[in-house]
Formats: sequence, structure tokens, C-alpha cells
Amino acid sequence: MQVNYKQTLSQKYYRQGFTIVELLVVIVTIGILAAITIVGYSGIQQRARDIVLKDDLRNASNQLSMDNVNNGAYPASVIAANNGQGLKASSGTTWQYTYTSVNNSYCITGTNNKSSYFSSTANQMPQAGACPGDVDGGVTNTFTTLTFTSATSAGSRNWQDLASSANGTKLIAGVYGGYLYTSTDSGVTWTQQTAAGSRSWQSLASSADGTKLIAGVYGGYLYTSTDSGVTWTQQMSPGTGAWQTLSSSADGSKVVAGTNGYLYTAVYQ
Repeated sequence: MQVNYKQTLSQKYYRQGFTIVELLVVIVTIGILAAITIVGYSGIQQRARDIVLKDDLRNASNQLSMDNVNNGAYPASVIAANNGQGLKASSGTTWQYTYTSVNNSYCITGTNNKSSYFSSTANQMPQAGACPGDVDGGVTNTFTTLTFTSATSAGSRNWQDLASSANGTKLIAGVYGGYLYTSTDSGVTWTQQTAAGSRSWQSLASSADGTKLIAGVYGGYLYTSTDSGVTWTQQMSPGTGAWQTLSSSADGSKVVAGTNGYLYTAVYQ
């Protein structure tokens, strides 16, 4: 009886455990459920982003229509919309905007997390995809097609060099004869700024926000501005060569200049 009793306990002990196959089945089942949960959650997040994106696009289209009524034309850029306040957007939403002055029409693409919707003058309801010429998913467009709009010119002058802010709204242009012009609306209108003198502006560079500028003139002088070109300060020049090229860091504090085969660097506080 004692032997039989031990055998019964042994058999009972083994019946309470799990085999390796059973454990594997449980692990695989948990993995499948977790994957389904993650995919479902991601889908919910994407649908939520799409709803927000379409709402942004409807609001943008409404604002553009208001600008057309108030000003007699749609704005030339996103920044120029809403009297220069720009088009509002939720976090993560970016715009691609095209305006055609010939027939006063627009097309705008909104992108959020590689999801794109667009609306246009012809149909202001959000539609999946991107405007013709825009890139679906918000990837930077390549210059396969490029349309230039003639901006209002300060006059028939010899434009020596140009520089732009990172978003392309603030521009500076130097002309032969010593004049500098700036624009805050992507070149639609220009303002003549106080020139440092009757000089030939060889090269210009701008910080990312368009506030800090550096200008090089024939004769070896360098000028800097911290107020988008309204006032200029003459900096010490390392030579009397013609500054052929200038480049600036995003914050405008570091500059590299090239003249007559030499390169110079400077740090402005």
C-alpha cells in the first residue's frame, strides 16, 4: 500500500504542472492579443489625427475665404493669411500652400504624421491626398516643377545678391549702387532700408528667423544688422578684397566669409 500511495502522489504532482507545449501556446496567445491591441490602438490614434487634420483644413479654408472677401483675393502665402497672423493649425499639422494670382485660386494640403488631406478653391471639403505638385505625407517637394510669381520690384535695378529666412517670408536684397531692400511677405512688397553707403553689395546672409543679417561689399567691408536690416553696424574687415560669398548659422552668431581665395570665420555676440 505504501508503494501504491507514493505512486499516486507522483502521478498527482505531474498532473498539476504545465508542459512546455502548453506554455508555448499561452505565450503565443498573449503575443497575438498584445499585437491586436497595439494595432487597434494605433488605428484609433490615426483616426483621431485624421479628424483633427480635417478640422484644421476646414478652418483654414474658411479663413482663406474670409481673406478673399475682405481683400478681394486669396493670400499669397500661409503667413500672409488672416492679416499676417497666418493659418492656425493643431500640433503636428503642417501646410503646403499654392496660390495662383492669374485666376485667384488656391490649393492647400495639410499633413499630420504622414497623413495628408487637401482642399482648394474648386472644392473646400477635405479630400484624402495632396494638391497637385505637393507631396503626400509632407515630404519636402523636389524641384521637378517650379512656378515663379513676379514680386513687386523696387525698381529696375541690378540685384547683386539675395538672402532668406528659413521659412522664406523674410527676404533681403542688395542692389548695385548701395541700396538694400527687405520684405516680410515673401517678396510681395519691398521696403528700402538705410544703406551703409553707396556700395556694391556682393553677398548677403541671414539667420533662420531673418532678424540677423550680414552683408559684404566690394572693397572689403562687412556690415551686420540685428533688426532685419533697419540699421547696420560696420565690422572690422580682415582685408580689402571683394566678399564673394557669405554664410550664416541659424542663430546668426557664426559667420563664414570668402574673398579672393581666403576663408574667414567670425563669431558675433
